[in-house]
Amino acid sequence: MDMKESFAETIKMYDREPERDRLPRDGRLRVLFVAKDNFGCGYYRMYMPAWHLKQKSERIIPIVTIIPHKSLLEWADVIVWQRQYRSDYLEMMMEAQRAGKVCVYDLDDNVHWVSKDNPAYVTFKINGPISHNVGVWMKQCDERIVSTRHMKVFYDILIEKECTVLENAVDCARFEGLGQRREFERTRIVWAGGYNHYDDLEVAVKPLRLLREKYGKRIKILLMGYDGTLRKTELPEGAESMEQAETVGWKTLDIPRDDYRDGMNVDEYYGALWKMNGDISLGPLAVNEFNRCKSNLKWLESSMAGMAFVGTNIAPYGKSIRNGVDGFVVDNDPECWVNAVSWLIENPVQRWLMVENAQAAIRARYSWEGRWKEYEEFLCGVCNCKLKIGVEGEKRPAFAGAR
Repeated sequence: MDMKESFAETIKMYDREPERDRLPRDGRLRVLFVAKDNFGCGYYRMYMPAWHLKQKSERIIPIVTIIPHKSLLEWADVIVWQRQYRSDYLEMMMEAQRAGKVCVYDLDDNVHWVSKDNPAYVTFKINGPISHNVGVWMKQCDERIVSTRHMKVFYDILIEKECTVLENAVDCARFEGLGQRREFERTRIVWAGGYNHYDDLEVAVKPLRLLREKYGKRIKILLMGYDGTLRKTELPEGAESMEQAETVGWKTLDIPRDDYRDGMNVDEYYGALWKMNGDISLGPLAVNEFNRCKSNLKWLESSMAGMAFVGTNIAPYGKSIRNGVDGFVVDNDPECWVNAVSWLIENPVQRWLMVENAQAAIRARYSWEGRWKEYEEFLCGVCNCKLKIGVEGEKRPAFAGAR
């Protein structure tokens, strides 16, 4: 069974209350991953680690759900709550703690510093009720996981409790099984992201215009997921019409493009990114605290899909990419962007060597082939107990987090 089928099966099985006698029990540590969603960050932070633990771990039985059913909470020894903020779920989490469950909070975005230029600000307003609830959740849980070291520093100070870094990873094997890339005469430049990256995509507008003027039909600009169009469902706070949106700084981005593909679930994303047959991938980021806390996932996926990567020189990329070796990091100056992309266009052999360097570094440091062990060690470690493979009926381990 491949990952997509495994994900689909998990969602289908546990979107409704499962029968207790159908849940797996064999003496291993039972870990319940409660994902915030099943189409975006929930896949990266919950479904991917759970899938790899399911395939490879002899110490853990993982289950993923987007609804914390009572039978699942009763079944679990450890419960990982991903970016939750609902008050009713908080009560369920605290009840699980009282029953002796170890509760872990997972967060992969800095929801306490979201720019007003980011559509996510409508939900995660600074000092708003949802951001407040996230802080309550993080303090109440027994342990906390974040996705980057910069994010750890931010939240260690904010909530006055220590967080553990478990970085995002990429499933290299899935890319390697997607077949041969097609070659095209025109150099293909790709940007991929959702509408929450409005302020990031805005960084690329002028560089792309300049590249179009410089190279004309020698390049093909491809967008995936979001095309810069301002839609009514994405209007910023206080704006009830397109005209009002423009008065607070939001406008449809006039981006040169040759092709566009709608967004999709993560389980389809690897294949779609591969089929773009891109040569160069762009990772522009607005320079702010929210983006400094983000991960280098776009570099990981773009490189494994065969594209040389150019990203903004802030923490997600500046801390992991060896500039000029396995990617380029540049300041958000149009001339810097144009120079880096132009060099890649003009030097196709060196461009591919850069891709190969990146892929080697990613396999060594950011592949799920090795990363799943970090999750296993962390999850077993938070229980501070000796685990053994056994059969149902054995006494469950005594957990350090029990109350």
